[in-house]
Amino acid sequence: MPIAATGCKLPRRATMRPALGAGAGAARPPLRVAASAFARSPVVCSSSSQSSCTRRGLLLGTASGAAAGVLSGSLPASASPAHTLLRPDLRPAGGSTVLPPLVDVEWLQQQAAGQVKLLDASWHPGAPGAGAADFQAGRIPGARFCDLAAISDTSASLPLMLPSPAAFGAAADALGISPQDIVVVYDGRGPLGQFTAARAWWMWHVMGHDRVAMLDGGLPAWEAADGAVDASPANPKQVAAPAAAVQHSAVWNPPRYRAQLQADEVRGWQDMMRSMHSGWEQIVDARPADRYYGRLPEAPGLKAGHIPGAINLPAASLLSGGRFLPVADLRSQFASAGVDLTRPMVMYCMTGIQAATVVLAAQLVAPGARCALYDGGWSEWGGLPGVPIVQPPVA
Repeated sequence: MPIAATGCKLPRRATMRPALGAGAGAARPPLRVAASAFARSPVVCSSSSQSSCTRRGLLLGTASGAAAGVLSGSLPASASPAHTLLRPDLRPAGGSTVLPPLVDVEWLQQQAAGQVKLLDASWHPGAPGAGAADFQAGRIPGARFCDLAAISDTSASLPLMLPSPAAFGAAADALGISPQDIVVVYDGRGPLGQFTAARAWWMWHVMGHDRVAMLDGGLPAWEAADGAVDASPANPKQVAAPAAAVQHSAVWNPPRYRAQLQADEVRGWQDMMRSMHSGWEQIVDARPADRYYGRLPEAPGLKAGHIPGAINLPAASLLSGGRFLPVADLRSQFASAGVDLTRPMVMYCMTGIQAATVVLAAQLVAPGARCALYDGGWSEWGGLPGVPIVQPPVA
């Protein structure tokens, strides 16, 4: 039974953190895919869905492009490879299946109920419990609540820091997710739009879960497509279960879900110092330009400005109407900012939310791009004593 036909209510219209060691997990290039995984069933956009395929502008690769991180499949004769929807084939096939980083509502509605594990990652900065309240108010049927604040390093003084692999595994167990599951993350109507879902996507990805994607446009896009919305009361114990699992992960039995941290995709402040001095990887600041240039005051204890040598590419410039820009437009945004997608990059923002949006966009444009994320972000760097900062001139 398709997810869209579940019979649910239809919407009405109208601490300073040290660098993570390289031995914390087995490194692997992001978003690999085996060409053989899709050899049996070519993936094509049907004529009825061609308008949405061209509108989103996501690339559907050929078998020869699969090794570079693009799903294999075939294109309609009239379709341009640069304007075709990424449509992963989820039917069993030989080899491993790795989802693209982004899927749309049409694709999700076509999946059988229970085939995809849905996670609502709504989060509101400075408003504890607001994301859970959004989840209770309305969610895609079958979704569980992925509490970004709870599934984090709760011992750190900085917000939303990555949890340990053991804590993450305990949260995955509480969410009923195994390493083989297909996971789609989304968020709701919060003030940050789909930024928060991108952070959830990155967290699952960097913990080694290949089969994870983000729903483009989130819950608003689902509702706009007349997707069913479940507004029935969610079980409070089930909603709180991941947080309890994280809190007790050090004393409970080892989790069934064994997370594999991709430590080469995470940076600490010491790593950023080395990158800044060596120039071996591009530093990308995903905050708005006014934050980058220090034109807005920061929170108490934080200096204004940016890391020396950082390139400003605001995450908001990669979105339009709550969705990612088409790939061609994303490519232009990276090029205009001066970011070379063929070279290593490390993204940062305030809390790792906007930075994750830029990481995801880079993978859409250049599957397999070498992206890392500075987890502490400006919440850490802006308060460190003695680190170099490019600050605005004193008036």
